[in-house]
Amino acid sequence: MLDIQLFPQVSDREFQSSNIWTVSLDGSDLKPVNHWPSKDVRWFSVASKVPLGVYERDFDLWLIDLTTGDSNRIQLEAPTESKENRTFYLKNAPVSEFRLSPDGKKIAAVVRGDIFVLSSEGGYARNITYSSWRERDIDWDKESKNIVYVSDVEANPDLYIISALGKEKPFRLTRSKEDEIIPRFSPDGKWIAYFSGKRQLRLVHADGSQGHLLVEDDFGGNVHDRVLQALTKPVYAKWRIRSLSETPQSTFGFTTKPVILVVNEVTLSDGEMTANGFKTLKRGPVIGNTTYGWLIFTTSVSLMNGGYFRLPFWGCYTLDGKDLGTSSGVKPDVMVVNDLNHELQNQDPQLQKAIELALKAIKK
Repeated sequence: MLDIQLFPQVSDREFQSSNIWTVSLDGSDLKPVNHWPSKDVRWFSVASKVPLGVYERDFDLWLIDLTTGDSNRIQLEAPTESKENRTFYLKNAPVSEFRLSPDGKKIAAVVRGDIFVLSSEGGYARNITYSSWRERDIDWDKESKNIVYVSDVEANPDLYIISALGKEKPFRLTRSKEDEIIPRFSPDGKWIAYFSGKRQLRLVHADGSQGHLLVEDDFGGNVHDRVLQALTKPVYAKWRIRSLSETPQSTFGFTTKPVILVVNEVTLSDGEMTANGFKTLKRGPVIGNTTYGWLIFTTSVSLMNGGYFRLPFWGCYTLDGKDLGTSSGVKPDVMVVNDLNHELQNQDPQLQKAIELALKAIKK
């Protein structure tokens, strides 16, 4: 059995790249297992019964003995097919999405823009929409009797609900100029949550009544500029309420206050964009662990069957040309690593350090 007294982890605390370290469960005896001078260790996984691990480094797979630190590259062979490609056709129409009903007895599937329902044991599939428009984003209700979905009727995506038996006409739940997508039933089956436009999360009763706004916000990952503007915009005015003293305008009062940014190893995407901008603008200290190193913006590409996929579209770079999408992440000004021992003891050294630095800055 694997010695459970040692906890293996990946860290870049002493080297220029991420390596494997072990630490006792009481937080003592922290030491490196390997010493790669470059190219990070990624996707580290440990065997359950023997002291072996596997990881990816520099586009190769490696096997490591955790007791000795010896790593060996795993040789991979991918033989090619020397015969000519054989082309064949399936009679089944393409299924762009499907969902199993809560009772496990039925499957709803979207085939060429229509919704079909069939038994989970197979057999005849009934077309319940027979629509010339495209249907998608299906979800079952609690009782496995009705299906909510999005239809492009009148070239405008709205929500509809229909009986799984297909004996009744679909009932329209929403009428909006905005695209309304991804409906999901609440656990009790009474409400349906959905996205409306780019900024709204709304609710509507399953009978189409009591539709209302739940949350309005930017649900994309591209908010770094708004955050950094709010944190760096100078105060340009003061005001005073009758009989009270003058105060700075509160809307943009952040630049007169100390700000500490906390990041860790799972800070990624737009969080890394924010962290890099925060450091570049010298807004304050960044503390915690090095960020994940995974920043790329994507775009959506539509397919003929109604599906889509995401495609990397543009990259992000530091002012000195460093690619934030392929680098080793944004390194903090003050390195503080939270490990398993802290988690078990309900401790957060990163937060404690941030509070310490903030209090010092306030006293100045």
